[in-house]
Amino acid sequence: MKSIKKAIAIAAAAVISFSMTACDSADSSLNTDASSSRTDSSTATTTATTPTATESSVQTTESKTDDSMDSDAMANSLKWLTIENGVVVKCAREATGTIVVPEGVDSIGEEAFSWCDDIERVVLPDTVGNIGEDAFMECHGLKSINIPGGVTYIGESAFQLCKSLESITVPSSVECIKRATFYGCNSLSDVTLENGVEYIDNNAFGDCFELTEIKIPESISLISGDPFSGCTGLESISVDKTSPYYSDVSGVLFDKELNTLVRYPCAKEVTEYIIPTSVTEIGASAFDGCGELIYIGVPQGVTSIGEQAFNYCLKLKSIEIPDGVTAIEDATFLGCVALESIDIPDSVTRIGALAFGKCTGLKEITIPDSVTDIRSESIIDCGDIVIKYRGETYSESKFSGLFEE
Repeated sequence: MKSIKKAIAIAAAAVISFSMTACDSADSSLNTDASSSRTDSSTATTTATTPTATESSVQTTESKTDDSMDSDAMANSLKWLTIENGVVVKCAREATGTIVVPEGVDSIGEEAFSWCDDIERVVLPDTVGNIGEDAFMECHGLKSINIPGGVTYIGESAFQLCKSLESITVPSSVECIKRATFYGCNSLSDVTLENGVEYIDNNAFGDCFELTEIKIPESISLISGDPFSGCTGLESISVDKTSPYYSDVSGVLFDKELNTLVRYPCAKEVTEYIIPTSVTEIGASAFDGCGELIYIGVPQGVTSIGEQAFNYCLKLKSIEIPDGVTAIEDATFLGCVALESIDIPDSVTRIGALAFGKCTGLKEITIPDSVTDIRSESIIDCGDIVIKYRGETYSESKFSGLFEE
């Protein structure tokens, strides 16, 4: 039998990585100078090579109450920055305090500020149009940064693990919030998405524990994967009433027609939730990590339940799978430790990997004869569970052994 670690890794990879996302497609024609600006530190210059911004030009970026603070911040910044051909290619890891990027800079290069732990504030000029991949990744002390209205491209993981970042405004000029852009920004509590942003990619705001609400503007046409995975404080996802693509009901995210439940915010203060009868599809990761829900009512019209739909719903005790559902996908009930019973209808023909992984409260499960495709380790780490399938009774280990690959 393959190791459980390998199976979990495969299931996780299906959610957090994919070859071509909506953002990738949208950005394929963009000028991504920022992403090609990685420079070997051995050849990088140690001082700015673009003209130094004047005091007045810095003041147009962000007003300051003290002229000496203005000049001091700029002097401090130029000491740490390496700028080549209008691109910030490196900020010294020893940099501290406020960094003011001078006027004339048009791109922030890949990893330019990464791991600059002691920077608390960054001021970007209006001339910046591109922010490269991993540009500010793991700037653990960064509390504040502005994204200018001319920025059109922000690379993947650009602000990942900026654990002190408290607020951000994504301007209308940015078409796509790419994968893991703000992942792990634990202190991020205030997010504004301006109308004009079109795509939000998988894990874009993953593990933003302090985020309590998010407002989806009219312009958002595609929400890919689970942008809000691990947002355990999220209470509401609201949608602009004029949106032609999405809607919300009491802070729960749906498609416009209320046929697909896209995302349930995990911090809603209820223990039971009844899905509207109009819903026919429960999206991938729709209830992922919703640890307070004890009961979820699924309407009989549902025919599709996505991967990891109820992943780690720690208090979920029972749920009915409607007739018409044909597959229990990978990791659908992974980590549902309180699940005591479940009936699998005869319409189901496939059970995916880790579908019932770590369901330690589940003592018995009957798999109907209609199921012909059972992936390895579909029922794993459940303890002393009894599995009934095609007239035979199996322990977990013997059942898993039937489907080793």
